[in-house]
Amino acid sequence: MVAKEGFVALISGGKDSIYSIIESERNGYELICCANLFPPKNGTDELDSWMYQSAAHGAVLGVAECLDVPLIRGEIKGSARRKDLAYFEIVHGDEVEDLYALLQKVKVQFPQVIAVSSGAILSTYQRIRVETVCERLGLRSLSYLWQRPQRALLAEMLQFNLDAIIVKTASLGLEPSKHLGKHLSQFAHTLFPVLNDRFGFHECGEGGEYETLVLDCPRYRKRLILDHVVLDFDPQAPSGIGTTGALHVRSWHTEPKEEDCFDTILHQKENEIDSNKNKSDDDPNSLFIVKSILTLPPILTPTKLPSSARIISKVSSNVGGIQCASLVVVSNATDTETAMRTALQYLPPPECCFYAHLYLSNMHDFAAANKAYANHFKNCRPPPSRVCLGLAQSTTASNTIEIAIDVDCCNSQRREALHVRSISHWAPVCIGPYCQANTIASSFVFVAGQIPLESATMKIVPLPAQENVKKCLDHCSAVLDCTQSRIENSLFFILYLSHSLSPLEEYHALPSRIPTIILSVPSLPMNASHELQLAALTHQAARLAKRYLCINIGPVQIAATVVTASFCAATLAVSNNDITALRDLITAANTLLKEVAGLRYEHWVRFRLFHKEPDRQYMVNDQLARMFAEINTDVAPAVSVIPVLNLWCPSFTAGVVPAAPPSFVALIFACDLQALDVHLWMHRGR
Repeated sequence: MVAKEGFVALISGGKDSIYSIIESERNGYELICCANLFPPKNGTDELDSWMYQSAAHGAVLGVAECLDVPLIRGEIKGSARRKDLAYFEIVHGDEVEDLYALLQKVKVQFPQVIAVSSGAILSTYQRIRVETVCERLGLRSLSYLWQRPQRALLAEMLQFNLDAIIVKTASLGLEPSKHLGKHLSQFAHTLFPVLNDRFGFHECGEGGEYETLVLDCPRYRKRLILDHVVLDFDPQAPSGIGTTGALHVRSWHTEPKEEDCFDTILHQKENEIDSNKNKSDDDPNSLFIVKSILTLPPILTPTKLPSSARIISKVSSNVGGIQCASLVVVSNATDTETAMRTALQYLPPPECCFYAHLYLSNMHDFAAANKAYANHFKNCRPPPSRVCLGLAQSTTASNTIEIAIDVDCCNSQRREALHVRSISHWAPVCIGPYCQANTIASSFVFVAGQIPLESATMKIVPLPAQENVKKCLDHCSAVLDCTQSRIENSLFFILYLSHSLSPLEEYHALPSRIPTIILSVPSLPMNASHELQLAALTHQAARLAKRYLCINIGPVQIAATVVTASFCAATLAVSNNDITALRDLITAANTLLKEVAGLRYEHWVRFRLFHKEPDRQYMVNDQLARMFAEINTDVAPAVSVIPVLNLWCPSFTAGVVPAAPPSFVALIFACDLQALDVHLWMHRGR
């Protein structure tokens, strides 16, 4: 039997922290101890903290006794010195450092603890701080309630027989004299939905509407009995104004339970819980976003590589505020980590990058490459999003290590990143230092590549192809929900397969109409069978008059998403295997941008070409460089040439995968952010 990994639970005694323990145990972790921070003994009974709930903290010792585990406590000495979302460095005197000291004490006393559970549902402020403390201490953050729909989650808790009372009120619709000390089950299905409809009341209390204390649940070994409580509120305050009130616990005791349900709940299957754990019905209101205030140098200029490596690089113009750099390094280094470090040092500054494509000649070396990548971006807050896959190798490949990296960069302060580092039911944490998504100019959301992981366990369960694609799509959807977007706003899909069979089943799992490229590659991270990459418009940008097109320009088939004179994302496919077909692709793309999208050549940001003849890799690179130079010697899109095993570019109008795959497929992206800003301003309020 595999030994379970130990965790410490951050508890306040409330329903969220207790139910987070239950979810962590359901997902294979073992509760070793609990930890709690309490207000100073000579201060107020309840501290006005940005981080910690201290209502009814006098009963926390009793909660730990009911859970039958040790409790490590610490005093809250600091205050909220830094109040913005970002908390990535030590801030002396901040209350977050009290949590660091507490968990440091836990690690010393219980070295088997490797993870920390917390009950955050919507609070990005709290989640980021717990994640940062865990990262500093080498601990794993567990946040299994994160982004759960509140109404369904609360119903699930009560269905689980979690008996909690209200110990604090601070909301319209709640009266201290009527609701303090009452059982949560009395109001969850009646009053709370009404208040939600009327006032936007958070039914799990995520807006501070109320706090709870759990007296009993199947996880408790004993039942908590309150002997003496004091109600603290102003009886003269008029009703109906959301008067704050609190219940203070002065004394308590525990009683044995007739039946111990502990062993039963640990074996309860996840599918017995009737709720949607992937999507939230709450408006995130941008609470999940960390904003970057870093800017890019006026022009990116990759440094010359040493003679031991070969570089192929193109750098785009600075028009529109988005820049891209492409880099292919063939290194004589004897190990992947060294080769990766060689490649990374010639990229633009890490803080400029918002998306990275990483291609490895041997995916077996992923761990070593990821280690170097992690070290390169370790101080980058927020890090870029990323997709990673194996490169198709030529038949004459030597023992050299080939690494291809292309990065997209932004010189604007309008970059926003979604970076969740806690394990949850919401979506997978990233396998490395990268974000789930980056939003540029409040318009474009670039989602990191998603593989069919089980979010709660970070493991891959073998499933049919269509189910794997659906799981990848669900992960992308969960990420987009938190970035003011949705799947229907997608600009394109790139689906990577680790097999070379016809992708008919996978294709029909994807939404129709969206321009789609399907690529067969040698391998994917964690030996995954599928990986899905996409970009989407935010809800704000999606209000513009976008068009989906499927047209032919000469021999080139094109599927495109266009907002006239603002941006264009398109897939282009050509069946001609001759190298001259590249000219057809470039000509068709240029025609599309000028005559259909209303954009100029200098707005062309990215040209990413996929082909299935790795033996011709360098020839294709040289040919493309020559062709773009013929158009304009000063300005060109960033060019990436990626060899794959096979490729398909399905027509979204025909709804079928063509029997004969194309020889070359290109993905292009062009934008004029200044024009887009004007269009968004003109459509404001519509």
